[in-house]
Amino acid sequence: MAGFTVPNSMKEIYDSGCDKHASTSGTDTHPFPCGKIGPHLLTGPIFVEGAEVGDVLQVEVLHVGVWTDWGWNSVRPGFGSLKYFDGGLETLGLDLEKQTIQMPWGGEIPWNITGTGPFFGQLGTAPPPDLGKVSSVAPGASYGGNIDNKQLGQGATLYLPVNVPGALFSAGDGHAVQGDGEVCVTALETSLVGDFRLTVRKDLGLKGQAHGTSWIPAGEARPTQIRAEIPTHFMTMAFHEDLDVAEVLALEDMLSWMQLVSGLEKEQLYRLCSLAADMHVTQVVNQQKGIHFMLPKAALETNKA
Repeated sequence: MAGFTVPNSMKEIYDSGCDKHASTSGTDTHPFPCGKIGPHLLTGPIFVEGAEVGDVLQVEVLHVGVWTDWGWNSVRPGFGSLKYFDGGLETLGLDLEKQTIQMPWGGEIPWNITGTGPFFGQLGTAPPPDLGKVSSVAPGASYGGNIDNKQLGQGATLYLPVNVPGALFSAGDGHAVQGDGEVCVTALETSLVGDFRLTVRKDLGLKGQAHGTSWIPAGEARPTQIRAEIPTHFMTMAFHEDLDVAEVLALEDMLSWMQLVSGLEKEQLYRLCSLAADMHVTQVVNQQKGIHFMLPKAALETNKA
């Protein structure tokens, strides 16, 4: 598409990475590009002073901005929800002033078409050491990672477990727009800039157990699922290869969290969630499928007219 080009510096970074980490499998079927466990580009890890194992890292997304006037979307045979398309990579133009996407078949759509906006698909801390090296593809309840949740844009607050000293926070995988499900494996992938505020929450971690503020169940080393807030909603997230399992994990965690917030009984909250909460399929393409469960904060307001 006329009007923009891929910078040579980005091509050089990609090519050098492939040369250094060339696959030794002897085939073209290696599960990761260039034989690496990637494939995402991340900024980090960032050492957070004062973060200790057993704490919770509060990540406030203060600003997200689109940096380049292009992005890309890819379909590959054998991948995604529907595996029979021939596929290919499409490069799409971004109008930074109008905040729109130029579609390859003509026309344009706003990048808030889904009701959200640009966001980082990857937000995570270092995984627990006993997991060793992990791919950037599958998200995990113990560290976050490739969450791909369109709700985690500007104004969101994410809570992540701290598994190593300093937390080692990383962010990346910029998306200009993505629908729930991310069905063809990729969103509109692009370069973003972002501002974050990182706060160590010892009250929500192991040290909060003595005061009744901890999110960590007795006998566990960290919260069992990933939690977040946006201005209007509480949100829990869960990941599993089976969506039926993921939805139960996300629901159970919402009930546990809201017991601390509201003082209501678990069964009362279960009824409330059936009336007022929404369950979303975050993505179905990252090996571990995702559910995010959203409860309006207004549903817990006790003031009556």
